[in-house]
Amino acid sequence: MLKPTDLDAPTRLQYWATDLSSTSTGTDWEGAREFATLREALQFAMEEAPEAGKEPYLLAESGLILTPEMLPGLWETLREPS
Repeated sequence: MLKPTDLDAPTRLQYWATDLSSTSTGTDWEGAREFATLREALQFAMEEAPEAGKEPYLLAESGLILTPEMLPGLWETLREPS
């Protein structure tokens, strides 16, 4: 589960093949792009078009892997006015 502290902690973004099973992720984060916060990484992932056949995965500070299916909902939640 995503921890509130993850939102403002360093996060890694990696693109993997679209047909990758979410259960097989997390094996290779070498070369992942690093962001100062999950918020920044999420914004980048939602606004940038990935290379064809790839999808964004985020690795939160707590070790949680956020899959492509999770990102739009989290993005909408964070963009909602408080």
